[in-house]
Amino acid sequence: MSTPIHSERSLLLQTQASVARAHALAVQKLPVAMTLSAIILSIINVKL
Repeated sequence: MSTPIHSERSLLLQTQASVARAHALAVQKLPVAMTLSAIILSIINVKL
C-alpha cells in the first residue's frame, strides 16, 4: 500500500514528465507551425 506522500510524489513526477514531453513536441513542431502560418498569411494577403 502506497502512502499518500508517495503517490503525490509519483503524480508530480508523471506531471513533470508529461510537461517535458509536451515541451519537446512543441519545440519540434514550432518551425512547422511557423512555416505553415507564414504560408497561410501570404495566401490571405495575395487574395486580399
